[in-house]
Amino acid sequence: MTEISVDQIRKKILKNHSLSGLDLSGLNLRNMNMRGVNLSEANLSDCSLWGTDLKQAKLRRANLERANLNYVDFRYADLRDTNLKEATLIMANLEHAILNGATISRANFSFCNLRYANLVGVCTSSAIFHESSLD
Repeated sequence: MTEISVDQIRKKILKNHSLSGLDLSGLNLRNMNMRGVNLSEANLSDCSLWGTDLKQAKLRRANLERANLNYVDFRYADLRDTNLKEATLIMANLEHAILNGATISRANFSFCNLRYANLVGVCTSSAIFHESSLD
């Protein structure tokens, strides 16, 4: 994976470039507009993405282990086979998100909107869903 700075990320987003496969681990990416960005296979472990707009983003096979994903907008995002182990997603919006095959062990989905989210093949036994909408 290739390492990159926050300023380089902003420039790539503005130019509509892919962030697929990049090592973004540990970066503070709070409140960024990353709508529709391709982050497939990117390493976002230990990142703070608090309040970031990831609507319609492609995060297939991305590593979001231990990431702060509170208040993130994941509506219609592709999170297939994504690692969300021990991530916090408090108040995140995952409406219509695709999470097929995602790893969510010990992830905290408290107060999340998971309406119409696709959770096929996801083991939810150790994840926290306190006061979440799962309709």
